[in-house]
Amino acid sequence: MSLDLRKLKQVILISSLCFISAGVYAAGVAKTAADAMSCDPDAGDNDNGYGSCPFLGSIYDADPVFRKDLDDALKSAGLTGLTGKQGAMNGPDSGLIPVDAGGEKWLLGSVCEQGNCGDHYLKILYIPSEHVVAGFYYNGGEEKMFGDAGDAEAKVLRS
Repeated sequence: MSLDLRKLKQVILISSLCFISAGVYAAGVAKTAADAMSCDPDAGDNDNGYGSCPFLGSIYDADPVFRKDLDDALKSAGLTGLTGKQGAMNGPDSGLIPVDAGGEKWLLGSVCEQGNCGDHYLKILYIPSEHVVAGFYYNGGEEKMFGDAGDAEAKVLRS
């Protein structure tokens, strides 16, 4: 076998392994809200600070069902202009992590206004299988609970 053919085979093998490794790494973080229900915020294989759990904004952008459920809940509460690329909540977001509230498993996430996180933010709880949203909106002293927020959910959202 010629030396050039061996080198070509090695390059192909190494390239294939790189693509496989990249795919395995990318598969580690949930891509939808439903996937996030089984993510592990303590997984050590990701450097995002939330383990295998995705950022709220990433799921908002990638999961049309989650986006619709959240936007509908906000609209029903009279809260518009908060989400999306041009929305007021365009600052840092948290991971969308599984939590227990009132004996039910929810996803918890938050996002705030760029440069004003202490005074303008949104925290949400979400159950993908039921399309249920509970949330807490804070804007400079104005507080508003919205969606399906009972006492247990309100306690988690206010913490």
